[in-house]
Amino acid sequence: MPGASAKPNWGQLLSAPIQVLIADDSEAIRRAIRLLLQSESMLIAGELASFTELVATLRSMKPDVVLMDLHMPGEDQADKMKEHIQGTCLIAMSLWDDAETQSLAKDFGAARLLNKSTLAATLVDAIHECTRKPRNATA
Repeated sequence: MPGASAKPNWGQLLSAPIQVLIADDSEAIRRAIRLLLQSESMLIAGELASFTELVATLRSMKPDVVLMDLHMPGEDQADKMKEHIQGTCLIAMSLWDDAETQSLAKDFGAARLLNKSTLAATLVDAIHECTRKPRNATA
């Protein structure tokens, strides 16, 4: 019908790759995460090394998931990040799993807190759980 808006192609939308923004001050961690997620056909929307970069990026980008190290440079900007994270699944990462770190993750509104030492075993499932997109059986 002329003038009517096109219906969304739900098949395409459901099969679109999950867009992930990685924020960690360790280049080695970012690289390992990137390789893992690319092997699962996820799209890396960007890689950042500080809260300052994360805040600036979230002002113009809305990825499906933000993977965020809780302990990065620019911590004075961390509260501003909360203003721009709405509608995005936040997964926090840390080497520590103590009560203070768990509280920090909760304060940020993280859906999950993952220990960096076990990311290879937990990250992909956490992302799928967070986005509610099923894992590709062929991945």
